[in-house]
Amino acid sequence: MIKKIVKSLFPFEYSICGKGNNDAVKVFKKYLNFKIHNFESGKSLNGWTIPHSWSLKKGTISDLNHKIIFDAKNKNFGVPFLSKSFNGKILLNNLKEKIFFSKTTNFTPYNWTNLYRKNFIDWGFCMNKKEFKNLKEKSYYIDLITKTKKSKMKVLEYTLKGKNKETILINAHNCHPYQANDDISGCATGIQLFKNLKKIKNRKFTYTLLIAPELLGPLFWLKKIGNRKKHLKYCILLKSIGNKSSLKLQHSSDPNSQIDIVALEELRKSNTNFTKGNFREIYGNDEIVFDAPGYDIKTISLTRFPFKEYHTDGDTPERVSEKKLQAVLK
Repeated sequence: MIKKIVKSLFPFEYSICGKGNNDAVKVFKKYLNFKIHNFESGKSLNGWTIPHSWSLKKGTISDLNHKIIFDAKNKNFGVPFLSKSFNGKILLNNLKEKIFFSKTTNFTPYNWTNLYRKNFIDWGFCMNKKEFKNLKEKSYYIDLITKTKKSKMKVLEYTLKGKNKETILINAHNCHPYQANDDISGCATGIQLFKNLKKIKNRKFTYTLLIAPELLGPLFWLKKIGNRKKHLKYCILLKSIGNKSSLKLQHSSDPNSQIDIVALEELRKSNTNFTKGNFREIYGNDEIVFDAPGYDIKTISLTRFPFKEYHTDGDTPERVSEKKLQAVLK
């Protein structure tokens, strides 16, 4: 079962780099003997910088009697990623401006926009709707302590050689903590796919499974592999594929490329409910790296985005469908 792989890879505090990613490598390698590429945090490439690892040491909101009414350490997503430290008294109206919550569900949203807006990093908290509404005092004390340190971004690569060097790349990302569908579902399905491919003798193509933090992982990996990248013919992104909504095919920058045509034909033959969209029309992710000028690796995406648990603590393995994962695998 693919869902069994999802469950084993789920309980890690993933990010671009840090302890969660390091600990998860041991589990990934139980399934496939991945080659691990390491990239130092703080390094920049094409305007993108690998952030240092980040951890929450303390994150409490207390009333004026110093009674703790919210402790971010008791939640998976209590504080936005890379949040700054802050200590002091704050008016309720000002505090509410620092809190992220969902108006439509009682899930706690996780905010990691700081990863991509390094010039606007601030502090804050993440709550569910009920916790937010319980804030009624005029003022509160905030004690928020965070820490960053140098680390290494790990990119996992597993390659099966074929008769020729033309390579089909399968990509999934592992940078969101405690998110089963986004995108441990893609990682797990990719692993099962390659376990199946290993059994095929005399493969025509070479296949590479790349599991990496989105955008930054593929960018630095492509730079590192040098001349190998000229053999990368096509790429398939497996992104959020385990929820129960219909499957979507997002075309590459050239909908008439061979990978686009084959994918569309196979989906039509599969009797699977699906829709299709143009490049970047459905889901924005690593296609902006692979299918960019200079690389021109025609990249399609398979996804079931959007889904209501997206980027919240509701995205758990229990909500992932084995049937939907198997449909994508097929």
